[in-house]
Amino acid sequence: MIGDLLREAEREAIEKGVEKGLKKGLKEGLQKGIQKGIKEGLQKGLQEGLVKAKQDDIIKVLEAKFGKLSKTINSKIKKINDLNKLEALLLEAVKSESLEEFKAKL
Repeated sequence: MIGDLLREAEREAIEKGVEKGLKKGLKEGLQKGIQKGIKEGLQKGLQEGLVKAKQDDIIKVLEAKFGKLSKTINSKIKKINDLNKLEALLLEAVKSESLEEFKAKL
């Protein structure tokens, strides 16, 4: 009789411990998942912002030097998402003596 009560109490304690552990694990997992998601979202947003700013800088430099750009050149610049490539193109935009010279590098 006492043995049965002890086994029942032990079983209930184990169940409560497992339930508590699962809840804690789920809560911690969700928190870590949310933090990771926010971090990745911020990084992606920052990257996209840097890319857009660099694209805009190239266009501004070219327009300041050569006047209004064609939609084709604008479109080609806007399709480039590699920051290193954009940085190189910005330097080319500054150094180019003609739009044709820049387009050859594009």
